[in-house]
Order: sequence, then C-alpha cells, then structure tokens
Amino acid sequence: MKVDSVLKVYGKPDEENEEMIQYKFTNKVLSFKFEQEYISGITMEELPI
Repeated sequence: MKVDSVLKVYGKPDEENEEMIQYKFTNKVLSFKFEQEYISGITMEELPI
C-alpha cells in the first residue's frame, strides 16, 4: 500500500489529520506483519514440511 492510496482514502492531509493518517497507516502495516509472522509461526510448528 502506497502513501498515495492512503491519501486517496483519507483525503489530502492538513496539519490536524496528517498524524492520524500516519498512525492508521503504520497500524495497518504492523498488524499485517504480525499476522504474517503469527501464521508462519503456527504453520512451522503444527504442519510437517
């Protein structure tokens, strides 16, 4: 997900909401990374390779 698409979703940032856009974007990236690591961790432990 690029910053451009975030701006399209939330509108062009001004000084008030730019921080919130960055927060939401960072939150999505972190939760995605966490899910990927969690899923791969479960898969490695429980499934034979």
